[in-house]
Amino acid sequence: MEFHGTPRIRASLLRWVLRLALVCLPLLAIPLPGEAARVARPCKPEPTDEVISYGDLIACEISPVGDIDTFRFAGLPNDKIIILSVRTAGAANPCIELYGPDGVLIASACDFFNSGTNRIDASLQKAGTHTILVLARGNGATGTYNLTLERISPLTRFGTALKYGQTLSGQTIDLVGDLKFFVFSGTKDSRISLQAVRTAGTANPCVELYKPDGVLVSSACDFFNSGTNRIDSTLTQDGTHTLLVEARGFVATGTYTATLQCIIGSCTDAIPTSLAAAVSPPTLSAQVGTPATASATITNTGSADPAPDDALAAAAGPSNALSCGIVQLTGVPTQFAYQATDLATNQPIGSPNTPANILPGASQSFAISLTPTAAFCPTDVKFGFSCSNAGFADILTGVNTLVLTAGSPASCGLRTSANVSQPTFAAGQTLIAGGSATNSGLPGTAADFYVGILRPDNSIQFFTSTGIVVGNVANLGSFRPIAVNVPLTTPFSVSDPTVFTHQRTAGDLQGSYVFFVAAVKTGALAGGTLANDQILSVASTPYSFP
Repeated sequence: MEFHGTPRIRASLLRWVLRLALVCLPLLAIPLPGEAARVARPCKPEPTDEVISYGDLIACEISPVGDIDTFRFAGLPNDKIIILSVRTAGAANPCIELYGPDGVLIASACDFFNSGTNRIDASLQKAGTHTILVLARGNGATGTYNLTLERISPLTRFGTALKYGQTLSGQTIDLVGDLKFFVFSGTKDSRISLQAVRTAGTANPCVELYKPDGVLVSSACDFFNSGTNRIDSTLTQDGTHTLLVEARGFVATGTYTATLQCIIGSCTDAIPTSLAAAVSPPTLSAQVGTPATASATITNTGSADPAPDDALAAAAGPSNALSCGIVQLTGVPTQFAYQATDLATNQPIGSPNTPANILPGASQSFAISLTPTAAFCPTDVKFGFSCSNAGFADILTGVNTLVLTAGSPASCGLRTSANVSQPTFAAGQTLIAGGSATNSGLPGTAADFYVGILRPDNSIQFFTSTGIVVGNVANLGSFRPIAVNVPLTTPFSVSDPTVFTHQRTAGDLQGSYVFFVAAVKTGALAGGTLANDQILSVASTPYSFP
C-alpha cells in the first residue's frame, strides 16, 4: 500500500482506528435489515376518500350499509395495472370500479357467486388521477376487505430479482390478497422455466408470467391444489419480465420457493447499471430509543460501463435497476430500517425493508430510520445504496451521508471520523481512505493515536511515524501508535481525504477489512490491557476485497 501524508502529530489523528481490542467489536457490526412481513395499511376513517400508490395494500371496511369507499391514484398512458379486492371478514362482497381522469368507467369487477374476491386487469389510456370505488353490491351487507393496487408495466415498483439457476427459499404470501412479484431479464427466443412450490401453509402459489410490455404470457394454477405450479415459455421480447405469485383464490397464506431456469438460448441476467444517492437532512440528533428519520433517494443513472467483450450490454442501452435497497455501513449502535415512499406524496408505500425497482433515469425515494441503542457523539454515518444489478453508489460526505448524534454523551470533546471511497473493491480498483479529527478541548488530557487496517487474517497494519508495523488484534502489546502524548487542552480540527491509497491486485488477501482511527488516554495500552474509560474516540469503516 502507498501511504500519503507526512506523519505529523495532528495529521496522524486522521488515521483509522481499530476496534482497539475486542471491546470495540460491536461498533464494527453492519446492521443488515431483514425484509419484514407485509402489512396492510389501514384506510382513512369514513368518509374514506384517499390517495394511494402503486404497491399499496390497504385494509378497509364497508360500513355502514351502502358505504362506498374511494381511492385515487396517479396513472400514465400504457400503465398495465392490477386492482384486487378480497373480503377479510363479514358478508360484503367488495366489488370494484375503475374510472379514468375524465370520469368514464374503464372496468369493473363483481363476482356473481359472491366469492369475496374481485380483480381488474387494465391498461390505462390517459394521464391523470384515476379513481377506484369499492362497494358491496346487491346484498346490503357490511364487512372488511383488503385492496391491492399494483403496476405490471412499465416496471413493477416492488419485486425480488431472480437470476438464472437460482431458487429463492422462504418466500411468503403474508396476507389475504397479497401479490408477490419477481423480476428477471429475458432474451428473445430463449426458453425458460419458472416454478413456485409450497413449503408451508395452505396457499397454493399460482404463477403468472408477463412480458416487459405488461402483456400476460402464461399462467399456472393447479386445480387440485398440489402446491406446485410451473410455466415453461419461449420469450418473444427482450427486457425485464415479471413473475406474479398469488394464492389461489387469494384467501390463503403460506411460504414457497421460486425458481428460474434457462432451458435453451441466450439467458443473461440483468445488465449492470449505475446509481447515485442522496440523503436529507444532512444532520440529525435523537434520544436513545427514539427513531431519527431522514429521506433518501436512489437514482438509476444509466448502464454501468460494460466489459470489453460484452457486446450485448454495450448495445442494450440503459437498464432497469432491480431490487434496490439500503444498508447502514457505519458501525454506530442503531437499529436501521428503510421503506419506500411515493415521490409525489412522500407517504410510505410497500413494506419496511423491501427493495424497489427503478426505471432508467428515474428515482425512488425512501424513508430511513435509525434508532440509537446507546448514546454516541456526532458521527458521519455512511449508507450502502445498491441493487441486484448495481454496486454501491459512490459515498459522498454531506450528500448521501448523515451526521447523527444520539442522546447526551458524557464527553464529545474528541471526535474522529473515517471513510473509504466505496464498500467493495474489485481487482484494479483503487481504495482511497481518509478521515478527520475534531477536538473541542479536554483540559488536562493527552492522547495516543492509533491508525491502521484490520485485515481478514486478524493482523493489523499500523501506520506509525517511521512506517508500517504489523500487529495482531488479539495482542494489545503489538499495537503501535502514530502519535503519543498529544495534548487536548487546546481545540483543533484536522482532515485529510487521502490518508492512504491502494490499487487492489489479484494477489491481495480476500475478505473483509476495517480501516480505523482511534484515540486513547496517553499510556492506556502500556500494560497490554485496555479499560473502556480509557477510550477517547474510535472511528472505523469496513470494506472488502471479494
